Amino acid sequence: MGCDIHLSVERKNPTTGNWDFVSPEGLAPQDDWDKKNGSWDWCGGRNYGLFSILANVRNGFGFAGVDTGDGYNPIAMPKGIPEDASPEYLFQVKRWEGDGHSHSFFTVRELLDYDWNQTTRRRGLIAPLEFALMLQRDVCKPFSWCGGSNASLLAFDEMEKYICSTKFIQFLEAEVARWSALCTDPKRADFHEHDSEQLARLSALLEVQRLSHDPQVDHRFHKEHYMAKYEWDETYADVAHHFLADTLPALEKLGDPENVRIVFYFDN
Repeated sequence: MGCDIHLSVERKNPTTGNWDFVSPEGLAPQDDWDKKNGSWDWCGGRNYGLFSILANVRNGFGFAGVDTGDGYNPIAMPKGIPEDASPEYLFQVKRWEGDGHSHSFFTVRELLDYDWNQTTRRRGLIAPLEFALMLQRDVCKPFSWCGGSNASLLAFDEMEKYICSTKFIQFLEAEVARWSALCTDPKRADFHEHDSEQLARLSALLEVQRLSHDPQVDHRFHKEHYMAKYEWDETYADVAHHFLADTLPALEKLGDPENVRIVFYFDN
């Protein structure tokens, strides 16, 4: 089962001393989906790395206990619901009642003072396409991965051979044809820019892999699906990029970092 965060923002009223609820509308960052749907969200989507940092939630494991890495040093263990929380936030908490967990809060000052440059070791399974794109980008960090799969697992050097096989070349050719069709599909007009970018990436990769094509390795690979086990190092700042690049600057604009705070909890 997945886990999501429910994050709100409060600002201390200099006159009353109360913590007032701050609506995200017009103040929170928006991604493309938010802009299209006219919605506002302080925190964005599901990010287990960020959840681990904020409250030790899903720290080093994902769905069904899947190993995702060595974990993170949380800013603090969950501190509970603040006694002086705003009525609006308490109403949200009550709606979830027992299904909400790991309640906590931090001032913007606490978030700014935290060491986001720490590094953690992450682990996951990488599909052949992501593996090949990662090598093409000449980077050691994948864009996408998963925690578990029923695919056959390959070591790094074996996956290097697999992406030179006829089977993988044929897969790439089919992907290029599929994305080429998507680029002209009128039902996907809103995504054509994204589709064209993906088509360009895959077309360039196909040309590279055609040059590396080695039919002599074909006899090694008879299974339908393969994945590579992989480990990589990543800074906390990289893991929480959206939060640090978009959310935290928006919070800083609200005033004194001692008098602005996030209040949050999670659900499964």
